[in-house]
Amino acid sequence: AAAHAEMDWSPSPVATGFAVFGAEPIIRRLIDPDHQVAHWSEFAEGGHFPAHECPELLVDDLRRYLRPHRGS
Repeated sequence: AAAHAEMDWSPSPVATGFAVFGAEPIIRRLIDPDHQVAHWSEFAEGGHFPAHECPELLVDDLRRYLRPHRGS
């Protein structure tokens, strides 16, 4: 804990995205209660290893997230 004590935990100016796979619906209320995250996706399938378990979902979501940032 002491290693992170001096870190600035304020929101980043960089657009943040989350893809949540196979998690409980409460997760957003815990991580993003004010809906400040620029891109949030929840998927019923998948788990800890979405690149292995459901790669198509992960790639499609990454493309949706990154599309507006192309050429920036």
